[in-house]
Amino acid sequence: MDKLLTIAIPTYNRKKHLKRAINSIVNQCFEIDTNQLEILVSDNCSNDGTKEMIIRDFPNIIYSCNDKNIGLDLNFLKCYNMASGKFILLLGSDDIMTFGSLKRIIKFLNSYKDCSVVFLNHGFFSGKYIGIDSCYKFWHKIDDDFVTYNKRKMMDYIGRQISYMSCLIINRTAFMKLENPEKYVGTYFVHSNIMLECCKHDHSLMGIVGYPCIADNLTFSESGMDSTPEKSFEVFGKWMDYTLCDHAVECGFDRKQMRKIYMQSELFKWPGLIVYLKSSNNSKWKKEFKTYGYPIIKKYPMAVLLVTPFVIMPRCVAVFIRQYIRPLYLRIKHR
Repeated sequence: MDKLLTIAIPTYNRKKHLKRAINSIVNQCFEIDTNQLEILVSDNCSNDGTKEMIIRDFPNIIYSCNDKNIGLDLNFLKCYNMASGKFILLLGSDDIMTFGSLKRIIKFLNSYKDCSVVFLNHGFFSGKYIGIDSCYKFWHKIDDDFVTYNKRKMMDYIGRQISYMSCLIINRTAFMKLENPEKYVGTYFVHSNIMLECCKHDHSLMGIVGYPCIADNLTFSESGMDSTPEKSFEVFGKWMDYTLCDHAVECGFDRKQMRKIYMQSELFKWPGLIVYLKSSNNSKWKKEFKTYGYPIIKKYPMAVLLVTPFVIMPRCVAVFIRQYIRPLYLRIKHR
């Protein structure tokens, strides 16, 4: 019997988080026909005991360890190529599948096997995860599933979470038809670019699972990207701009809508990033911002207005915000 869904987990030196992620899947398997599910891990040459943990605790899942660290994008691409399921979900090794979500996802995929891509609703938690009630915020409050051919409607729902790997399911047949997915290696968003290209055609059916299937760990500070914090201006400046504003438009998405989504994404990330880098007395960020950040935000007048104050603020103000204002904000937000 062919597998319906492959859950592939790319990982590097995340043994503790990886074990929790796998358990969040395995602990739901009694609710589904396990013949429809494949779980695999692509280890990017971890040296923290990941291999030993997998062999000892999860001998039945597919495990592959690279001879060397091949980088984030190539490891993602390897997961897509290893998968044998009709649908492929790349799950972040620090994320969690909420209880009951696997059954919902399998049911949806069985009902809409022609979907090119499927997006999963999700929640956010900080600190210890003790179930979906630990999530203090959800991407969408609705619990309804739907399918559409309308790219604009799809992006109204997804928004800037198009870059969130753990919520994107792609149809393997659609992936196999891509002429050269390797061209997205080095963009840091190989998964988002593949998703966009998989639903390039007007007849591409796209789906939404409204139930919050994924719990996103906001406490975990390592992004998993092959980058230093100051390099985030290149990642979320140059490459996210390419993904959302250039490649998305080539794939038939609305230019004005995608530019708005991109600007919202940058305004969400950059002020906090600049405060962090300034308060850390990291001088390298200035060159990175000048090279990759400013050329992007100057295309968006609102971004210039909102980001510039953080660029010119004195370091002492950044230190104060990080030490006192941000902790207060997080306490209120997570309440």
